[in-house]
Amino acid sequence: MLDDPGPLSPLARDFLARNAKRLPVDLGPDDERLRADMRAAYGRVDEDLLARLRWAQDRYAGLSYQSPLFYQAVFFQPQFDPEDEPAIWGVLQPDPADGCFDAGMAVDGTVLFGMFESYRPAFPSLDHFLECDAVMEYARRGRPCDDDPPPNLRLVEHASGFDVEWSANDEALVHRCGLWAELGFPGLARGMWIRQEPGNALAL
Repeated sequence: MLDDPGPLSPLARDFLARNAKRLPVDLGPDDERLRADMRAAYGRVDEDLLARLRWAQDRYAGLSYQSPLFYQAVFFQPQFDPEDEPAIWGVLQPDPADGCFDAGMAVDGTVLFGMFESYRPAFPSLDHFLECDAVMEYARRGRPCDDDPPPNLRLVEHASGFDVEWSANDEALVHRCGLWAELGFPGLARGMWIRQEPGNALAL
């Protein structure tokens, strides 16, 4: 990821270059052991899941940075556990792990956020999550504002998900997070900032 960020926006690339590091990571068993574990658990081998796991590990494993969305460090360690539902787990976790929050990835790449083993779709992909964090950091460079959201906002699709949404115009950025609202943190569930660099096309 740090060497080849691929389709990430210039804003996200800059965010990772300034904030992220790569840590040692345990990738778990090799392919043959995972195939044997799948046969034992499901009666078949899910090659699509295995391919998605290796892709996620190649792209994200070991990535760590201070997440603006979660207000703490996060660590990416995609692994497969045959005792769980057929998905990839540990793709995103607090560092250090708190035993409460976890994130998984479905075979189609959808990121699932979980609290106390109750999971819900959060982002279409981990790249969307990275973009969300990058926009959050950028927004906080501006001035917080408690006014009603301005008109003519447009959705920032590449940084939004199912629970988290960014919208913007040339003057302001507006953030909504259903995850924080559901967990009882209304102060974190919504925010608006006046853009420090109005209309900066590089940022959004």
